[in-house]
Amino acid sequence: MQNKPLISVIVPTLNRSGMLGNAIKSVEEQSYSNVELIIVDDCSDSKVVVDKSEYSLPITLIHNSKRMGGGASRNIGVKASKGQFVCFLDDDDTYSKDKIKQLLCYFDKYPEMHAIFGKVLGSTERKSLQHEKKVTDFFSIGGLHTNGSLIRRSVFNTLEFYEKLPKFQDTQLHLELIKEFNVLFIDEQVAIWNKDHGHGQITDLKTTEQHLRAYNAFCLFNSYIKDKYSLTPKQSWYMLKNRISLYSKCRSIAPVDDLNTFELLLFKAVSSYVLKK
Repeated sequence: MQNKPLISVIVPTLNRSGMLGNAIKSVEEQSYSNVELIIVDDCSDSKVVVDKSEYSLPITLIHNSKRMGGGASRNIGVKASKGQFVCFLDDDDTYSKDKIKQLLCYFDKYPEMHAIFGKVLGSTERKSLQHEKKVTDFFSIGGLHTNGSLIRRSVFNTLEFYEKLPKFQDTQLHLELIKEFNVLFIDEQVAIWNKDHGHGQITDLKTTEQHLRAYNAFCLFNSYIKDKYSLTPKQSWYMLKNRISLYSKCRSIAPVDDLNTFELLLFKAVSSYVLKK
């Protein structure tokens, strides 16, 4: 960009002080220099301490007085930010060196865009995501990663993370971005998802209990979206398909009382088919 807008990087953290340093370092080492870092400690068991004198970029460290969750922590970070653009980084992941510079260049090229996503190493690829193409399909959401985003600060005047969600906050943000704003995808790596460090992640789906919690969280997410938006048939199918997938792993212990009569019949029919596979 001809001017150098301030970029706010928001890092929520919880009980990962040992990995947080790598995340901070990857922000400090960005090839783009006008960056502020906002770390939100979500009431870790041991209070997060950052020696700001060790780093060359401005750092704001916020301590939540109680555990509020990832969505609320990110919202707190956004409200404390001063940049024209906002991006997020999980405390156990890292940015590629040119992440911010790369995405800003595409904002120059596509000034009508509100959010731009790049590829994140380790995340799922979607054929529907095409280089320098606008993202409009809910079924592309699985290929988007919050670590790979750069978002205009103005977006958060009307949009925020839904704080009641214990899971799927990223999916909620991406879905609402697609529904309300112009979103672009670029087929260039901008970050690394460190998903195999062995310390557990909110995205883990390894046990029946984890799948049940995920199912219940998705039902809450589904209700929130249906109350807020009018969905196309394809968008409604995306929501139902994900509930079916989660339900098939929970088997008989997951409730389905939130479904209307038509959804219930379709849900049970497809779930029965999936469970036989």
